[in-house]
Amino acid sequence: MHQDARYVRNRECLKGVNNVLCMVWSCIKMHATHEIVNIRKS
Repeated sequence: MHQDARYVRNRECLKGVNNVLCMVWSCIKMHATHEIVNIRKS
């Protein structure tokens, strides 16, 4: 039971990390696309 609670908490933590990574990744992708568009314009 005790280990189970820890497992659930770790899973929640991983989910949070995944969300952050996902946000960072989409931010980088968006920024990169923006940079490419700017380079093409100039």
